[in-house]
Amino acid sequence: MLVLAKIYKSLSYAYSLRDKVYDDYYLLKDPPIPVMIIVFSYIILLKYGPSFMNDRAAYNVKFPMLIYNIFQVTANCIGASYCFYYCFIRTKYDIMCEPYIRGVDEISIAKRNLGYIYFMSKFWDLIDTVFIILKKNHRQLSLLHCYHHLMMATGGYFIMKWFSGGPFVILGFLNSSVHAIMYFYYLLSTFRSDVRTSIKWKKHITQLQMLQFIIVIISFLIPIFSKDCEFSKAMSLFMASQTSLILYLFARFYVKAYLSSNKSTKSS
Repeated sequence: MLVLAKIYKSLSYAYSLRDKVYDDYYLLKDPPIPVMIIVFSYIILLKYGPSFMNDRAAYNVKFPMLIYNIFQVTANCIGASYCFYYCFIRTKYDIMCEPYIRGVDEISIAKRNLGYIYFMSKFWDLIDTVFIILKKNHRQLSLLHCYHHLMMATGGYFIMKWFSGGPFVILGFLNSSVHAIMYFYYLLSTFRSDVRTSIKWKKHITQLQMLQFIIVIISFLIPIFSKDCEFSKAMSLFMASQTSLILYLFARFYVKAYLSSNKSTKSS
């Protein structure tokens, strides 16, 4: 009983450290029922979606994808622009130790709202998977694709409640910027077959994504070695490790898709 009491006390203390302002945001309420329903539904989709389409013809989702890509480009451009304004112009980002967002002033609330919108964007990113299944492009449901989407959606809840701010500002800004470029490519490929079949476009976008991950890893490593930095060193280490794993998966895909194919082409 003593052990259970200590565990309960520790959990209660950890819970008290959350950003209480976010308690009023729908997807960040306790318990996280909406988030759990969405994530559980996504797992069901991954498990049964491809088999559901086995005996069915692929759906034509060109128009819905067009609208979706326009929305993603617009939303990510706006998000990245506002993040740059509030986090790098109105306030100066501290590379060595960016603090948590804990104030209730106008800029802090604006930063929270930006973070919340970014968090929500990780859920509408899941629509990608719906299109992949409906088009029967099941080979795109790779470990990288599924792991990345699930981690961003589930991890985002805990990050927003306890760790908003810090190096996550860099992560959100870069990720939104890269997503804007990526979805612009998807949008452009809808109208131009030369773009759709171009290996060069895909290769450069993958390179851009890997560069993003390298910068994010560095931004999370810095607080670990910065003295008197309040940002959690445990979370910094966790995020550096997770991002390194994502970088490894992207690099493995890059080597297989572009470098190995180049060697095969040259040898033939």
